[in-house]
Amino acid sequence: MGGVDCNFTFTSNSYNLDVIKQTLLERPKAVSKSSALENESYGYAYAYTEWHLEFVSNTSIKSRERNMEEGRNRRQKYHLEFYNKTGDLLMETYISKDKLKLWQGKAGNGIIYTYSLNLINVPLILLDNVTNINIEYIK
Repeated sequence: MGGVDCNFTFTSNSYNLDVIKQTLLERPKAVSKSSALENESYGYAYAYTEWHLEFVSNTSIKSRERNMEEGRNRRQKYHLEFYNKTGDLLMETYISKDKLKLWQGKAGNGIIYTYSLNLINVPLILLDNVTNINIEYIK
């Protein structure tokens, strides 16, 4: 379907997410807005590209309580950490809850989780050196 297969290890609070399949996808986005008033009207449009890392897992992303530093911002969010093969932290970022989509389904006797992670704050060149991605949901 046009994506690039990846081979990252995914963890969540030290638990392996047991990822079955993962793909990096390019998604074009278009935004337009217009409005008409009594004597005038306006409109604009623009387009851009988003990159999404989609993966399917037998395990759900774990959640944790906020620490003191995270306590100021009450919005629900995800904490992402990107590590290289020697375990060095290459990047750490937070994304809002709407930047990681989740779909659940049944597979055999269990539940299967499909995630779509918007990489909006992640430099794509960084992914060349990443081997592990740790994701935590912060309540």
